[in-house]
Amino acid sequence: MLDILPIEFKKERKGPLVIKVESIVKEFGKFRVLDGIELRVGKGEIYGLLGPNGAGKTTLINILCCQLPPTRGEASIGGFSIVDQKDRVRRIIGLVPQEVSLYKKLTVEENLRIMGSLQGLRGKELQSKIEELLEWAGLSKFSSRLAGDCSVGMRQALNIAMGLIHSPQALFLDEPTSGLDPLARKSLWELIKGLSGRGSTLVIATHNLLEAEKLCDRIGILNHGKIAMEDTPRQIRSKLTEAQATVELGEITLGELKEAVRRLNLEITSVHGKAVTIVGPEIREKIEIIIGRMPELKLINVEDYNLEDAFIKFIESEAKR
Repeated sequence: MLDILPIEFKKERKGPLVIKVESIVKEFGKFRVLDGIELRVGKGEIYGLLGPNGAGKTTLINILCCQLPPTRGEASIGGFSIVDQKDRVRRIIGLVPQEVSLYKKLTVEENLRIMGSLQGLRGKELQSKIEELLEWAGLSKFSSRLAGDCSVGMRQALNIAMGLIHSPQALFLDEPTSGLDPLARKSLWELIKGLSGRGSTLVIATHNLLEAEKLCDRIGILNHGKIAMEDTPRQIRSKLTEAQATVELGEITLGELKEAVRRLNLEITSVHGKAVTIVGPEIREKIEIIIGRMPELKLINVEDYNLEDAFIKFIESEAKR
């Protein structure tokens, strides 16, 4: 069973606070989907929500987007309460739902125009925003194409562009690359990273662990209605998995290596002649430190683990509690 460290909300958070969630509970009858969620997300941060099916990721997003009331608790976005100031919140957020929601018999540009009108944009301001988003999404030359005739990747890019038409402070995306081929997914990742670079705050619910690892500054693992672990992808990997490295001693004695390994909270698991296998958290970085101090050592290989390995290990451990 894993020892879960307390959540440190300020750790690694970018910029000033944009999203603040305090003790959110959501019950459907006697079934409690969310059980005291606490969350902080800063300006320009990409925050990933991970969790098994039914963990409550979509429910949490719907609550933060004022589409579903919490049973108890409070949250604010941009300083506005999702309970008492819903209209103010809706003006400063964007939502990209899991199901692409487009008018298939209208053109790409017409879809953006309708969404912009619904958000209160008019005239030159609306036209300027449409042109900006068409360019941003790589859809300028497809502006007159019917949305129903677009590829899956183009429709998803348009779906995100529609969520951005009113320049929201925070954008919520629910499985944004579901069903996309690898090239379309990579293109969409680049668009999302660009939004963060421009100061947008993004919350992404995803089952794609590679996506979370590539995109997110921090990740919250939602399980049994709570955020059971929160940290950077790298730190989550190091907390939950022990990668291994193999080195060749050269002129270094085994005793000298053991002392260096002990100081960095690593462990030697096997010795075969001059080849020594070492395991522990943050193995790649720590082995570099050891070799920097002992250049006679030769690194043979490092077997690292990815976020998916860490996530599976965590969920399996939680299931045994």
